[in-house]
Amino acid sequence: MCYNLTDNSLCTEDKNILSVIDMNEAVKEKTAPLVIGAVIAVLVFLLLMCAVLYITGDCVLIHMPQGESLAVECGETYDDSDVKAYFKIPFTNMGLPLELSRMGYVDSTRVGTYELLYVARFMGIPHSAKRTVTVVDTTAPEIVLKTDPDYQADWLVGYVEEGYTATDAADGDLTEKVSAKRLDGAVEYTVTDEAGNKASLRREIEYQLNLPVITLNGGEKLSLCALPWYNDPGFTATDAQGNDYADYVKVEGQVDSAKAGDYEIVYSLENGHGDTVTAKRTVTVDMDDCGEVCEPEEKTIYLTFDDGPGSYTDTLLDILDAYGAKATFFVTGAYPEYARCIKRAHDAGHAIGVHTFTHWYGKIYSSEENFFQDFLAVQNLIYEQTGEYTQLYRFPGGSSNTASFVNYGIMTRLSQSLEDMGYRYFDWNVNSGDADGLTGAGSVANAIIRGCAGKNCAVVLQHDIKGFSVYAVEKVLQWGQENGYSFKALDTTSPGMHHQIVN
Repeated sequence: MCYNLTDNSLCTEDKNILSVIDMNEAVKEKTAPLVIGAVIAVLVFLLLMCAVLYITGDCVLIHMPQGESLAVECGETYDDSDVKAYFKIPFTNMGLPLELSRMGYVDSTRVGTYELLYVARFMGIPHSAKRTVTVVDTTAPEIVLKTDPDYQADWLVGYVEEGYTATDAADGDLTEKVSAKRLDGAVEYTVTDEAGNKASLRREIEYQLNLPVITLNGGEKLSLCALPWYNDPGFTATDAQGNDYADYVKVEGQVDSAKAGDYEIVYSLENGHGDTVTAKRTVTVDMDDCGEVCEPEEKTIYLTFDDGPGSYTDTLLDILDAYGAKATFFVTGAYPEYARCIKRAHDAGHAIGVHTFTHWYGKIYSSEENFFQDFLAVQNLIYEQTGEYTQLYRFPGGSSNTASFVNYGIMTRLSQSLEDMGYRYFDWNVNSGDADGLTGAGSVANAIIRGCAGKNCAVVLQHDIKGFSVYAVEKVLQWGQENGYSFKALDTTSPGMHHQIVN
């Protein structure tokens, strides 16, 4: 503001300004009530809008960013932390958070559809929204293989399953539904769950390259005399690791052991891949003709000893060796600790014949099967000791025995069967009496001498398991040599001195 320095009055411009100010003050006094009224009107409008929004519920917002419909993979945890509730401030993008509650649940371990209700309250009035959650199974099951780091599949048996498990988030344990398919050098496992999801896994397998070896007991060539049946000596089948495959060997071929000829037996071992290991045995059945029985040209005594070898057999062999005499031993298996004497007698030139393994009359003569089982047991014993089978035989009790009446007619049948198979059986025409009550060496020797005297051919029955009978032999040898007798071993052409068969 400026002043006139002469009269100290305002200048013309300042007077105008004061005039304007006075006018503005007047305007303010007139417009103030209008402004206040407008503000009140706006506030009333806003209150009315809030009331409308409150009544209609549009003021409360339940926000679901992932949507009202949601899919959850079975086995996963359902997370609804995205769901929020707000009070929306009208005409703004702002909101006040509200407390939110949920009704319903989702079992994410079971496939299905679940309905959830979310509720938010504002000024005591509830506001809600729904969400549908679908639990789905789109994940394949899991197959887990059990493994042993030291395991290696066997050549013959192939791979033996080590084990496995299969689980699915929706279906649980699916182990029993796994299909294990054997391939060349591998196993492929597959399983499908209820939703159609398929899983597969492959196991690689390493097979042993060592082939088993079949070894034939008795060798690849076997010769035997005629028998009622053929008993195979057996075999072994092993690999370098010591695995035993004998139970898996297939044996093919037939041996007609009562008929002379060559027969082939094939032993084979085959694995699951078609690989085969084989061995062959040729069995020769020898049925030598016994020849015609002929009387010795000189006076001959055939000393024969039954039921041994026993504890006195070595002494008997010493006595026979001292006189250069030969004898015949019809052996048994009664005293296995003296079985070695069979070899000694055979090597010394004495004859070996089958007698009986058990001397159990009731069983031996009860059937042809039992008889030949007993017969074969002695033949095998002789073969073990000598490497040969014999064609000589003596019936327990002699061919005229009555113990065989447990089976009517069996002696007639057996004697014929033995001859048909190429065996020669022997009875005796001189009995030493060592099994009939005589107990002294002198009395036994005298009985033998009396029986042989006057005969050109004598087959003498003795038992080398009786000491007194063995000790009687030297006197018999002395007498025989002094009286022009030779002491020989029986063979298939020697007189059988057969008794009258009564059964």
